Amino acid sequence: MTGTTTMKEGPAVLQCKGPCLDSSHTFLTAVDHCKCNKCNAVVCKLCSTTLTSEKTDKERYCLDCYLIENLLPDEGAGLNNDMTISEMRRELLVHYNFSGANILL
Repeated sequence: MTGTTTMKEGPAVLQCKGPCLDSSHTFLTAVDHCKCNKCNAVVCKLCSTTLTSEKTDKERYCLDCYLIENLLPDEGAGLNNDMTISEMRRELLVHYNFSGANILL
């Protein structure tokens, strides 16, 4: 017997983007996976989701892109508000009948 080691190739693996920054991991290629609809990164099914209740691979997103696409408001949806704080308080008081508007920080 000689002092050599024989290495056998194992199953094919892919690198998953992971659920958040710097948390990628490898998984077996044979396991169900997809590419993110927005950033095109490879993600396993555990690290991806859909925007709708339909579970189609065409609409699958990595969790980072899902957050951006689904949970953050669209640009211009109240983010660039020209109202002053006092105008917002008045709107809460008059329009929404919120009596605590003047004590908000």
